[in-house]
Amino acid sequence: MMRFSMIFLILLYGVSLRAGLQNYTGIWMDESGDFGVIVGTGGSILHFDGMNWNPVTSPTMAILYDVHGLAADDVVASGQGVILHWNGIDWSIVISFGDVPVTPVLLTSTRIWYGIPNSQFPTVARCTRTGMSCQGLVALVGSVLELQEMPTGDIMMIGDVGDIYSIDDALIQTPVYDHPVGQTMEFTAATVLPSSLEGANLTAYGSNFLGIHRWQGTVWQFVDDPGGTIFSINESPHPRYVVEGVGVSSMGDGLRFSIDGNVTMDVVIPDDTLGRGLIDVAFRTTAPSVRKRDIPCGRQLTLIMAGEEESISQELRCILYEYLWQRLCEGQFVDILYLLEIANYCDFHSN
Repeated sequence: MMRFSMIFLILLYGVSLRAGLQNYTGIWMDESGDFGVIVGTGGSILHFDGMNWNPVTSPTMAILYDVHGLAADDVVASGQGVILHWNGIDWSIVISFGDVPVTPVLLTSTRIWYGIPNSQFPTVARCTRTGMSCQGLVALVGSVLELQEMPTGDIMMIGDVGDIYSIDDALIQTPVYDHPVGQTMEFTAATVLPSSLEGANLTAYGSNFLGIHRWQGTVWQFVDDPGGTIFSINESPHPRYVVEGVGVSSMGDGLRFSIDGNVTMDVVIPDDTLGRGLIDVAFRTTAPSVRKRDIPCGRQLTLIMAGEEESISQELRCILYEYLWQRLCEGQFVDILYLLEIANYCDFHSN
């Protein structure tokens, strides 16, 4: 079966190029939650100012697929034949290619890493942060879906065939998993958990047309089927969940899924989603907002999903961090009835 990268699946589900009606394909937010970037078709770029998403001037009309940053003044975006950089003042083109899709993109302190999906010669490459000294080679994982910097400085990459490799600055690719002949996974999205939340040496998730799979050190294991096609998977900041992702349901609606620490899946169709599906997901956290005796015992979290037809779905959650209560409120009196009242207000139930 012909392999598709996430980018081709996005195109498959109908990208609109009409002026003023752009589809949003990628989102990134900084750790403070006060700045974010959404990219999409027609070169469209939106910035988050802490309250609203606002369009900004883009140096290209090419479709943009992915975005990643290190700070509010240090962000890169990749698209059809281009990689852009935001320096806090304006966006500029730092690398120009031919008419080829460039995705995903990863920014580190010293490099810009990127993939070029292709059914025959998929590429992984890296350049300096100014777009110079670019070097690339055929990616042994197939079309790259995920690039993740690890604590060692090496880059972990997962491809659409399900292979997992690490690659260093000299472009030496070292296999973590190399699929047996005839057993490709046909992934549409994947992620690596840099914190290894589940205790494995490497924990990763991937999604194909059959459902979600988890890597546990020897093989990919099937988890569950969300009932649609997943375009993006990310590590979740929610204390109950390990990963969350977005995509399009079998009925053509946008969907969001979550997997908790017990590997139990929860699927939600957001009510306020417009268009045919969601593409990417990011999180915004705020300062602690639930206080008792001036002790921060919780915080608000906004789940932001970029989709089609100019849709940006935002879901505000007020989360009670039980594990933070023990750490931040240790030795302090906490009124249980008060906490129950807040829990009901936030519509959060732990079990």
